[in-house]
Amino acid sequence: MSELLWMDEDELREACRLLVNRLYQSEHRMVMMAMGIQEAVEYGYKVGYEDGITGQSYSVSARDEASLVLH
Repeated sequence: MSELLWMDEDELREACRLLVNRLYQSEHRMVMMAMGIQEAVEYGYKVGYEDGITGQSYSVSARDEASLVLH
């Protein structure tokens, strides 16, 4: 961290640009992950409710494959 004190202006600008770019990528990945989790949760509730109403088994393989995003 102390190396930041000895950088010239151009080096500091490049370091800030790199940090901002990484922060944006991190935030973007976090949003995408949250959206994926939300979709998986909605799918799980919908399928669970449908299975409960129809009395189907909870271990239908096609539905298990679709829920892999949670794991």
